[in-house]
Amino acid sequence: MPLSAQITAVIPEQRFELCRDRIAEVLYVELNNQYQLRVAAWPTDPTKWHPEWRPAAVEVERFMPPDESEFPVVVVSCAKGSISNKDYGGERVGTYQYYVDVYTGAASQQGSEGDTLAALSLERLLAMISAILDNPLYATLGFEPAGDVRILRVNVIDFFVNPQKKTMNAVDYICGSLLFQVEVWEVVPLLDTVAVEAIHTVVEIGEDTGKTVEYDVPGQTTA
Repeated sequence: MPLSAQITAVIPEQRFELCRDRIAEVLYVELNNQYQLRVAAWPTDPTKWHPEWRPAAVEVERFMPPDESEFPVVVVSCAKGSISNKDYGGERVGTYQYYVDVYTGAASQQGSEGDTLAALSLERLLAMISAILDNPLYATLGFEPAGDVRILRVNVIDFFVNPQKKTMNAVDYICGSLLFQVEVWEVVPLLDTVAVEAIHTVVEIGEDTGKTVEYDVPGQTTA
């Protein structure tokens, strides 16, 4: 006899997916804001606001390498996750780690080598990303504390630079990564819910008294 599906409810996006997308959203908004703040603070000093510090987008789960026209590129992807404190109601604590990969590139200029410029831009972006994600303002990644996505803890774990610098069409480029961890309540409903019109409860007071108390609760949903 062929197996038939038992789960009749749609499985929603899990919290680790929502956190991944929110990390990308936060970084895009804040990195662009940092660029604008630096331009406003040093309007006549372009060394303070290199365009190489302003990504055109922060992408999610991209694995194709960028070309020389795209730098800088920032990509958020899920690295791994672990589950703890699981209960029979479907709640558990998810501890998830995410890579934030950064690619920068630069052509050599008079008095400045492209590989050095690319490395400096990479380190500046990694520094800003670390400061953004570790800022207490993003302790919940912008989710409401009492909302559906309940963040328990976030922290930057590590960052590292790939020592192999490469050249593509006269542009030197380099990449690095930052590892970011999120602890969040993950919810996976284990039972489908059914709607009932009302709940009627009768409680007997004492033994053999013949007296009872009745409760009516309309419009409940129960498993």
